[in-house]
Amino acid sequence: GNRFLATVRECDAICHVVRMFDENTSSSNNVVHVNGKVDPVQDAEIVNLELLLADLAHVQRRLDKSSCIDEERSVLDKVLHSLSTGIPARSIGLTSTEMKCIKS
Repeated sequence: GNRFLATVRECDAICHVVRMFDENTSSSNNVVHVNGKVDPVQDAEIVNLELLLADLAHVQRRLDKSSCIDEERSVLDKVLHSLSTGIPARSIGLTSTEMKCIKS
């Protein structure tokens, strides 16, 4: 939940590892999947969506602040548009100047 997202925000990179073994062929038959079935593609999509939604909420909160002006606001608007269409901020090609501008 929120603790996980707070920890992720402090990271420079995340390595997303998803389970792809079938319980019937594994010696770890006692490992229960939250959805009752192993689907690594869906698992990755769920985590990516949760991260995208958390980023969207964070950007919206920053834009609501009166101290968010000029270039910071412009870059955050660009990121907001991207996130709103399902595109992660890492995929929109922000320049190093833009990234510095919104890094907090």
